[in-house]
Amino acid sequence: MKYLVLLTLASAGQLVFAQGITVLPSGVPGIQVTGSRSAAFQALADRVLGTSIPPATKDWLPYSFTLTNNTAQTVVGLAVRCVTIDPNGITIPISGLNTIPAFDSIPRFNSIKPGETAVVLPMRILSASTPMVTRDVSSMPNQAQQLEFLRSASEVEISLDGVVFDTGQFAGPDATEGYELAVNLISDRQKMASAILAKRAAGEPVSSVVDWLTTIVAQAAPAARGRGGVGQSPSLKPAIARGFLAAYRAGGEQELYAKALSYEKPAATLHR
Repeated sequence: MKYLVLLTLASAGQLVFAQGITVLPSGVPGIQVTGSRSAAFQALADRVLGTSIPPATKDWLPYSFTLTNNTAQTVVGLAVRCVTIDPNGITIPISGLNTIPAFDSIPRFNSIKPGETAVVLPMRILSASTPMVTRDVSSMPNQAQQLEFLRSASEVEISLDGVVFDTGQFAGPDATEGYELAVNLISDRQKMASAILAKRAAGEPVSSVVDWLTTIVAQAAPAARGRGGVGQSPSLKPAIARGFLAAYRAGGEQELYAKALSYEKPAATLHR
């Protein structure tokens, strides 16, 4: 599905041009993708988001699509591929959304149950159960810069690159190698969770565990960034450690170890 969108750049006197936005059909059986310029898109998006959409989120809707789950399984993760062509004809792949499932018992507001529809932005999934504060993308790092980068492209191609079901099955073209990333992340999470639980079993105080996690986070190198501030994924271990630290800040020692237990023995195994 390819559409032309008339764009006026920010300052007066700049060129007005028609931008081609292509949303490719879903390659996953039972998963329906509806591009933002389809006649059916607005009604589907309104059903999910209602009419009170934060301004920053509304600005991203031209580069989004709705995903309707017509399968018998719950979608717990997905990957989105985004490619731009600049006014000089140069094609630039953009790192898109890649949500890695936890396969734990914690409810996720970005899961898409059978029969449900979600709005998928290049960097976030918005479902009917998404908290209102999370629907506002204005606080996301570099989102305004990323949006202007997409707007400056002559053409933008967006596609669903893969989905992960609650059974652990991955399905989709996987041009962005999201499956490999997910396998690596889940493996690293399990190893870090096991290390945390081993430290507890050895009698180390939780303060020592927190210090260890903080050291891992501090070792993170700045993420390599492409044009427009849209960057590649950061190294996995610091991101995982940040997740454990967030659990500790939210619920203390009990929450930290509960998270470690859920990651050490996931409810499903990722597979194709």
